[in-house]
Amino acid sequence: AMGRPEFQRLFVNFLWVDQQWRGTGLGAEALRRLEALALERGCVDSIIETLDDGVAGWYQRTGYVLIAYIPNYCGPWNRHILLKSLVG
Repeated sequence: AMGRPEFQRLFVNFLWVDQQWRGTGLGAEALRRLEALALERGCVDSIIETLDDGVAGWYQRTGYVLIAYIPNYCGPWNRHILLKSLVG
């Protein structure tokens, strides 16, 4: 997992879990740790983008809210932009 804090917002650049480890909670734990570090650095929310519909659903299950959706953004892939509050 990689991200960067800017303007009190965590921009999640990268979150990847190898296929053999998916479904074990490893991705959710990596995301929680990244969010905790961002909170320590003064971030109040977190934003992430994905072209994978299934992954967008997973982010929503971890507390992210879909704020933008662009169908057929790049060929058959849809662009999802999701946001999550890290405070209160």
